[in-house]
Amino acid sequence: MHSKYFKTGAVIAIMLMATLMGLNQFQNPLESVTWANVIDPLMTARTAVFDVVTEYQGHTSEAKLLVMGHLIRYELKPGQGPPIIIFDTETFQMLNMIPEQKRGWLIDLKNLPDEAPENYLESVRDVIKTLQNDPDVSINQLPDSSVDGQNTIVFRARNAQDEITVWADPETLIPVRLDQTENGLHVVCTNFQFDIDLAPSLFSMDIPEGYSTVSGELNLGNLAEKDLVEGMRIWAQTLEDNQFPEDLSAAVYMNKMPEVLERLKNGTLKLSQQQKLDMALQMGQCLQFVGTLKPEQDWHYVGAGVPFGDASQPVGWYKPIGSETYRVIYGDLSVKELNAENLPE
Repeated sequence: MHSKYFKTGAVIAIMLMATLMGLNQFQNPLESVTWANVIDPLMTARTAVFDVVTEYQGHTSEAKLLVMGHLIRYELKPGQGPPIIIFDTETFQMLNMIPEQKRGWLIDLKNLPDEAPENYLESVRDVIKTLQNDPDVSINQLPDSSVDGQNTIVFRARNAQDEITVWADPETLIPVRLDQTENGLHVVCTNFQFDIDLAPSLFSMDIPEGYSTVSGELNLGNLAEKDLVEGMRIWAQTLEDNQFPEDLSAAVYMNKMPEVLERLKNGTLKLSQQQKLDMALQMGQCLQFVGTLKPEQDWHYVGAGVPFGDASQPVGWYKPIGSETYRVIYGDLSVKELNAENLPE
């Protein structure tokens, strides 16, 4: 998955906006409702609060999101990460906090992809604009439907890559639910509140007094093979029992996290706060490197279950841009150059 969605994740989930004035009281509103009416709140919001469930390759995350311009506050479900994450899309800083443990850490994000949205609302807006500008897009009003007991009108827009479905209140036209599907990603947003007053303190990037703190930098520019290899080492040596994972992907990494958190809790895995942050940042760079490899670079991961340190077993290979040969990485993390005809079967 490339940088269009988070990329990460970023980073990761995404959206929205404001109240819509009612139609003229002498009109039957349902006779005049269009796709444009329903998405207007999603396109013009100044602030928004909503719940989001994100599913990607078997991994599910849930959060409450508060959006105020370029500032985003994530309140995550227990066990899915730091309870509070605040992200400033102008300064590209991310603050993570665990209030009950009085711990906080600040991350500087460097060299994010050009495709990264200016602010959180832009992600969904960009998808909607792409759909509307596609001559082959299909936009349809579906039969009315009930969402948690509330009657709604339903519109869907789709093309070959993306699909967005919006359920809205038939009187106010305020969205009740939004589903987005894109390249295996499924996002469901509910419980929308638009253009409400949000306290600036909710988005403060200052770590509260009395918190223990660490800091780091996630640099997504000039990623190189060394970032891939170091991520492989961390995953095999630290996250797994000295073997390589089933796949080198963000989804598998996130699915591994509950087990890692339990090991940290019971003491079978011992890492300082700085070590944990450094590990997470390095894994971010590793997965970003993999995610930005182009199809013509022919990336293959074959390391599932390979023992860490096994110099005879390949775990992956790719072809650098402009190269006639492949870079093959082995279980001891040595790297060899091979022609295509000599690649492992």
